[in-house]
Amino acid sequence: MISAEDAHYTYEYPEHFKILPAIHNWCDSPERIKDGKRVPEGFVYESDSNTEWMSIEELRQWIDDNREKVGNI
Repeated sequence: MISAEDAHYTYEYPEHFKILPAIHNWCDSPERIKDGKRVPEGFVYESDSNTEWMSIEELRQWIDDNREKVGNI
């Protein structure tokens, strides 16, 4: 989830969002931002307003596909 307070440090990519920390100016680092687009100020991504949902079967498939990665990232 992304709060409005995090919007200034958040970048959108085709398949995900990235929140970069302000420490060491990482939130402004082209090497870390790459092709991300900064989200608008006040942007939020929350459960109650999210329009993208996985079905139960999609979630099960995602877990199966990523079982080895969970807890290791």
